[in-house]
Amino acid sequence: MVLKLDVITLGAPEVRAARGFYATAFSPAIADDGDSVSLDLHGTGQLELSEMANLAAGVGAAPATSGFRGYLLTYTVNQPTEVKILMDAAVRSGAEVLKPAKKALFGSFSGVFRAPDGAIWKLVRPPTRTPDAQRKLRCRPRPPSSSASPRRRRPRSSTKPWA
Repeated sequence: MVLKLDVITLGAPEVRAARGFYATAFSPAIADDGDSVSLDLHGTGQLELSEMANLAAGVGAAPATSGFRGYLLTYTVNQPTEVKILMDAAVRSGAEVLKPAKKALFGSFSGVFRAPDGAIWKLVRPPTRTPDAQRKLRCRPRPPSSSASPRRRRPRSSTKPWA
């Protein structure tokens, strides 16, 4: 069985405001049915926006109203410039920058923002490996040894460890 994530539903305090934010930040195709909004994330999945109280009632939970909600949405792109472009678009649309976009220790490039609806997004370009770097990561084979004359180690003396 193959697991495929198709739809992520976000509860928003104001669906219309969230729709405006995501329409500007991610430029998706939008389907609006009145109570909820469905956004096509360029063929990679669907993001659905629903009023927080209605979504919470539908699953039998109390709606969270502020603070960290316990999840992080990660949007993976191909280039650092795409991270910057999306981050800038999100900020222009009302997002709060939590971690500015910058290069990380091992070559990834990422930034984190909180959307006006409270969702936290991480934009990331994962580290890339050049063919040279991939070659260096491979294990190097041992040189062939002759089975006729195996290499022997000199036994260590307990009184003279340097001998």
